[in-house]
Amino acid sequence: MKIEAAQEGMIDYDGFLTSDYSECENGEESLIYNNSNIGYQTVTTLKGLEHVKTKYAIKLRCDEIYTDISPIIERIKDNPDKLVTNDVYFLPDPFVKFHPSDHIIGGTTDNMLGTFRNLKDVCTKFKDKGKDGCIFGKDLEIPELEEIAPEVLMTICFLKHKGVDINVEDSGKIMLDNFDMVSSDNLGNILVMVKGEYITSDLFVHRPDIFMIRDLKTDYLNESLFRLVSIQEAEDAGNKKIVFDDDTVLQEFFQ
Repeated sequence: MKIEAAQEGMIDYDGFLTSDYSECENGEESLIYNNSNIGYQTVTTLKGLEHVKTKYAIKLRCDEIYTDISPIIERIKDNPDKLVTNDVYFLPDPFVKFHPSDHIIGGTTDNMLGTFRNLKDVCTKFKDKGKDGCIFGKDLEIPELEEIAPEVLMTICFLKHKGVDINVEDSGKIMLDNFDMVSSDNLGNILVMVKGEYITSDLFVHRPDIFMIRDLKTDYLNESLFRLVSIQEAEDAGNKKIVFDDDTVLQEFFQ
């Protein structure tokens, strides 16, 4: 499989992914911090970004489908100083500080490169933590934060690239000033991969455990809207099974 980069011709996709994976592991030895595959996501994304010659760039997961990303493109153009994501696990401030989605990430190429270069530096610095260890706030001189999720680590690296003072007490304002979000129901038909299972566009509205925020400006700081329901409760709210773990869902998606 190959991908095309502007003004660079065709890239051997399999080739540079194999090369990048060797940057993460050498047999059982971890060469980079890789909790929840953040190291692998970082080096592969950075490899792609280094081929980009356009003003803007968007990173998507290769195991997901969005048939219309034009709303993401327009939001990036309207907010060039921000990173724009979708709503998959974009968590409210009362639940987790600095936790956007990382299923779609877009912005200026400069901001994207700065973010992922910082991420690679951090993942290299903490390589001894490997796949199973975790970075904590104190490791990054942000003692108010405890265990750092990969999405939070990405945020920290973006904010440091921009020179933003990371004051946890101002987390809500900082996120609203530096991130924007497009709800997945505006991205055409979708096929989202969550923990090894597919969720389709006609059913995702019944999964408030995953899609908690509908509109960033009104929902992100609103504690009264915050709720985390179990998968079973979410399924009970719908008329049919929410999650698919069969590859046939890909065939059904295109019918």
